[in-house]
Amino acid sequence: MSTSRANQTSFLFVFPSLFTSFIVARIYFERLLHYAELDAHPCNWKRMTLGAILLASKVCDMNELERVFLENLQFNINVASSAYAKYYFDLRSLAEDNGLSSPNEYEVLTQERAKKLEALSRVAENRFGQSTIKKSASTEPLSLKKIAVLM
Repeated sequence: MSTSRANQTSFLFVFPSLFTSFIVARIYFERLLHYAELDAHPCNWKRMTLGAILLASKVCDMNELERVFLENLQFNINVASSAYAKYYFDLRSLAEDNGLSSPNEYEVLTQERAKKLEALSRVAENRFGQSTIKKSASTEPLSLKKIAVLM
């Protein structure tokens, strides 16, 4: 390894948890390429790398409570937009009924605005859905077996 390369990577050895995260990220990156049957290209390698680093840093720092919580959720952490909207409007109504909301604090999401945002999302999905780039397998529901293989 050249001296400049050694200097660039020496900080990884000073921070062992960071070093561990990068090793795990590399493993996740390779698994993604293999299991999702993807190739790294100039248009996707940055997102894939970032995703691997973020996941690895979280997994390396995950405590026992988080692990048990995820296991009890059966690793189902996806939230449908319809479920989010339902809870959003329920909580907003509850806050308004109890005088806890402040409409000037942020832009309020009305049902009309929610419908417009949903329509814009569909337009974007249709536009990107017709792309020649293979969609991420992360949009498919994961079984516990698939998660076990990825870990």
